[in-house]
Amino acid sequence: RPFRETIVRVFKGESFNGKEWKYYSADGEPVHVLARVYASQSIDWKSKECVVVNTDITDLALRMKELEREAVEAKEKLKSMNDEYVLLRKNIATYIRKKDPDKADEEPDIRERKEDVKDLKKDIEDLTKE
Repeated sequence: RPFRETIVRVFKGESFNGKEWKYYSADGEPVHVLARVYASQSIDWKSKECVVVNTDITDLALRMKELEREAVEAKEKLKSMNDEYVLLRKNIATYIRKKDPDKADEEPDIRERKEDVKDLKKDIEDLTKE
């Protein structure tokens, strides 16, 4: 349906550059294309024609979908690690208070967890840049 609507709009004078469409091959596999669609006058100037130039971007589209999935997984992992970090921090603080009430206000040493969280945030940034 979107293909037909696009063609009708082209015959009404519009053109499209970089329209993304998804077709299915004879095997039933999805084929993602980046289309350029524009009207053209026939050689005899009596009728209009429509030119559609497709560039296959299937590999790119599949890779993007995979990267989006990986980014979601990394975000979930970061949230889980952050939740674990908060819980660990509370547990350490509680343990210190029980063991040495004089050090109850001191921050626990959690540098390693902070480094893990920083590394995971960097991984997420790298994934979203790709």
